[in-house]
Amino acid sequence: MFQQGVVPVCPGLLPSAMAAAPASVRYSCWGQRCRRAIIGDRLETWGSRPLRLDSHLGRSFMDKDSGINEQAVVLVIDDDDGMRGLLRDALTLFGFTVVDVENGKRALTLFETASPDAVLLDVVMPDMNGFDVCLALRRLPGGEHVPIVMLTGMDDISAISRAYEVGATDFLTKGTSLQTLCERIRYVLRSSRAATDLRNSEARLAKAQQIAQLGSWEWDIDRDEFFCSPLVRGICGLEEHRDGFGFQDLLRCIHPDDRERVSLLVDGMIQQPNSCEMDHRIVLPDGAERVVLHHLDVIDQEKDRTRRIAGTIQDITGRKQTELLEVDRNQALEMVLRSEPLESILSHLVSMLQRQRPNGYSVITLVKGNQLHVAANHGLPASFLRGIDGVHIDPNNGSCAAAVFFRTAVTAADIETSPQWENYRGLALAHRIRSAVSVPIQSGKATILGTVAVYYPQPAIPAQADLDLLEMMSRLVAVAVEQRLLSDRLVHQAHHDALTGLPNRILLADRLEHSLAWGDRFEQRIGVLYVDLDRFKHINDSLGHHIGDQLLQQVAGRLRECTRMSDTLARMGGDVFVLVLNGLEDDRYATKMAARFLEELRSPFFVDQRELFVSASIGISIYPDDGQDAVVLMQNADTAMHFAKSQGGSRYQYFNMEMNTAVSERLELELELRRALERGEFELHYQPQYILGSKRLVGAEALIRWNHPEKGRIVPAKFIPIAEETGLIISIGSWVLREACVRNAAWQAAGYAPFKVAVNVSGVQLRHADFVDEVARVLTETGLGPKWLQLEVTETVVMSDFNVITKRLAELRSLGIHIAIDDFGTG
Repeated sequence: MFQQGVVPVCPGLLPSAMAAAPASVRYSCWGQRCRRAIIGDRLETWGSRPLRLDSHLGRSFMDKDSGINEQAVVLVIDDDDGMRGLLRDALTLFGFTVVDVENGKRALTLFETASPDAVLLDVVMPDMNGFDVCLALRRLPGGEHVPIVMLTGMDDISAISRAYEVGATDFLTKGTSLQTLCERIRYVLRSSRAATDLRNSEARLAKAQQIAQLGSWEWDIDRDEFFCSPLVRGICGLEEHRDGFGFQDLLRCIHPDDRERVSLLVDGMIQQPNSCEMDHRIVLPDGAERVVLHHLDVIDQEKDRTRRIAGTIQDITGRKQTELLEVDRNQALEMVLRSEPLESILSHLVSMLQRQRPNGYSVITLVKGNQLHVAANHGLPASFLRGIDGVHIDPNNGSCAAAVFFRTAVTAADIETSPQWENYRGLALAHRIRSAVSVPIQSGKATILGTVAVYYPQPAIPAQADLDLLEMMSRLVAVAVEQRLLSDRLVHQAHHDALTGLPNRILLADRLEHSLAWGDRFEQRIGVLYVDLDRFKHINDSLGHHIGDQLLQQVAGRLRECTRMSDTLARMGGDVFVLVLNGLEDDRYATKMAARFLEELRSPFFVDQRELFVSASIGISIYPDDGQDAVVLMQNADTAMHFAKSQGGSRYQYFNMEMNTAVSERLELELELRRALERGEFELHYQPQYILGSKRLVGAEALIRWNHPEKGRIVPAKFIPIAEETGLIISIGSWVLREACVRNAAWQAAGYAPFKVAVNVSGVQLRHADFVDEVARVLTETGLGPKWLQLEVTETVVMSDFNVITKRLAELRSLGIHIAIDDFGTG
């Protein structure tokens, strides 16, 4: 039964490189079939064909494709130990790394760790045949694309068909030569790697197209066959695997306003082959819109007729929204720079937000006190707006109120369960508002000005891009609101007194013009009260401007409390206030207001721990009796005020025509008085003082005289009050003091017996802070001894500001000067 011998190897069974080398095979057989062949020192077989292979002869085969062989792992699955050994040695000789197992279950267990590049699988095995193993391998992770070559001793069509059905890559019978088998393994590996590279390339292309939102399509016009990539369907909002999607379906996805333009371009390409590119809108099934960049090109044409057109569709909605956002943003900033109304700017901004988030409802709210008020919105129902307008700032009063309360962005992913909507949940749900996101608007000084918000009709968690958009919108709104507030402040400052906050001269003129127009139209009388504080200049000069400013603020406060909302109280500057009374039925209300002002001013004012008293002189003019326009009414009220002041002040006076002459003369005298000192029109007369018994000259009183070039000599009683009221008494008094000292020093130098010269000093001079220094300087410069100067003040002056005046007099006495309390000499 057993035969043994050596026979020559048939050259046709060997690769060409091995056929040239002498070789022999020792074989042993059982019955008709050879079981083993000797390889090297081992006995193996390949099918029924004995073969001896010397190990060095196989090296040339590895050189053909060493990049595949040296790295490729082949998993051999065969229940026949001899067959596995033969395949292992042959594949190893050809440069492959071999892992061999005896059954399918073992192969499935080792597959993941072995990670083979190819599988050589026997069909006929116990427990689990090769077909079942192949099917199981294809279901394993990584097994879908690995090449599987099935081996069998069978040579029937059904086995081959079954092998391909279960996923085999190739099918070989065990009678195939080793060279063919190894070359086949090398081939399927090359094919597998090419397929893998192609899949990777396609995956990268698909990923790149997905990132770029770029889909492609192709249309065979003759056959009306249409192909499109899944991304085209996705861009159009359609199911990825929807059947029956043709070119006309693609056209129907285009926005109706853009569809005709696209259709005409395609028709033109059919008639005249060319390429084109355009932007247009796509309408999704839910009504949302996208903007796409559509590129079309002819890829097959016959003569001048187009047969196939291909196109790419790129979703550029994000880019277009970014471009639109930048355009809208710049437009908003331009509106701010042009100082357009805040309402217009906010309306533009809320529309801008709506264009970015068209599936929501946009709203801007502004803080007023402890409430939020709707400033602009898009798409929200009027009943819902009424419900949230004026909402109190509270963490449970909706997203906007909570955002202001917490000073941070607030998101309500589902209003039905959101604690921030506890008090307004029913209102929101009744209007089908299910989610909201709100961002606070902060000023440059971190003051919360309001909120920017978007409400949605379905539960939703905002993306970071949504929050970033709202943050940007809140900054734009903050710029607009702060610019409006700044503009309002500037307008207010331009029309209001900075010290008291009352309307200033400019706003008063405007208000008075409006009042007169109203009075003329409805035949109503208008009153003008011109209020000038008495002795305010004395207080300001003696105690300082900071005291005077605080006093003016308190005076303004008292007068404001007496004024009706329909009337206008203004500060003209200095210590002058004007009250415009609208809609007078008769003059009694003007009298009542003037008397009330005087009464309010009688109570002492407390400024910087000082008790101060101030009164006022009030002049009254009435439209239309005392003037038909604002200028005349103001002039006549001023005239009446001066008349009241000339009568001792602390009183009111209606204007009458007789006052014009007196006041005009007084104003003319004031103007000439200012020039008199420059022109040297003043001179001093000295009234001697004797001791009656001995008739000895003991002094003289210096009396000022004004020699007017046209009106002659004007007595002091006529111009001194004007000088004190206007402040000219300071410069006139300084001239009198120096002139008297110069004259007395000259008399003494001429040899006359020394005597005192008395100079009258007004309260205005004594309240002046540097008056004592001025007196000391004059004495030094003229050389007159202090004991030869006597300063006289009236008792009224001392009592008008007792503390300040007595302190100043003490300082003068310390210089060695005589002080006398007397009536102010008028000569």
